[in-house]
Amino acid sequence: MSLVSFALRLIASRILVNRTWAGGNVLNAPVTPIEEVLRRAQVPHTGALEIAAKPTIGVFSSAMKSKPTGRDIGSDKNSVSMTFFIYAAPISVIGDGAGMINVDAGQAAFVLDLVARQIMNELRAGASPWRPLWEQFAVRYEDHAANYTLLEISSGVRIPALEIDIEVHTIPEPTVGIAPFACWAELLVRMRADADAAPIADLVEAAIKFRDNLADWKVAQHQIALSFKAARAMGFTPQDITDENNPLPLSQIGVTGIMDVGP
Repeated sequence: MSLVSFALRLIASRILVNRTWAGGNVLNAPVTPIEEVLRRAQVPHTGALEIAAKPTIGVFSSAMKSKPTGRDIGSDKNSVSMTFFIYAAPISVIGDGAGMINVDAGQAAFVLDLVARQIMNELRAGASPWRPLWEQFAVRYEDHAANYTLLEISSGVRIPALEIDIEVHTIPEPTVGIAPFACWAELLVRMRADADAAPIADLVEAAIKFRDNLADWKVAQHQIALSFKAARAMGFTPQDITDENNPLPLSQIGVTGIMDVGP
């Protein structure tokens, strides 16, 4: 959808890794979440379900809204619908210091409620080095909803899950034509310091920069969402006698028809 929605998903998922009962079972927008839940609940090499399987958290950005200004789609009034799906393990799970919790005995809702609370705690005041970025990218929350559901994993077999939806008002998309700065630069630093995020850091930086050699007037044209002719009419583009979108450098523009005037 956008770089902002990508950033929110990445930041949230990295905040939650090893910070809840889900442990490392935190997935960034999984395509086949149910298969992942089952795979992570299996004992390696045997395929049997693990007695102490952990729940799984999926982090999604399901929708984005913005109010464009003029021709600029990336406005400063953006909101992203963030969804946290908590999938209970298909059998029992173990809570920290709480002993065995038997999902089959009807305590799945308790597990989901506790993990939901852990998610909110980590986003509010967790100790993850990623959390300061969440505070910068997530400006405020608009709506919040939670829905308990049962997901069918095979014929007649279901696992309990909890869907948490939060409407997050965000910062604007990064400006086209200039190098990343402020929280976008901090995001890249944090990505490069994280083994799981580092492989895509250069790709994200390239997407942010796009063309970081744009002239200042072109950057300004983009920021206030003007066409070239409108920007030229306002007087902050180089002037030439054509309607081209790329005026000649001043050093290449000659002036004719002016008589020499002596002292």
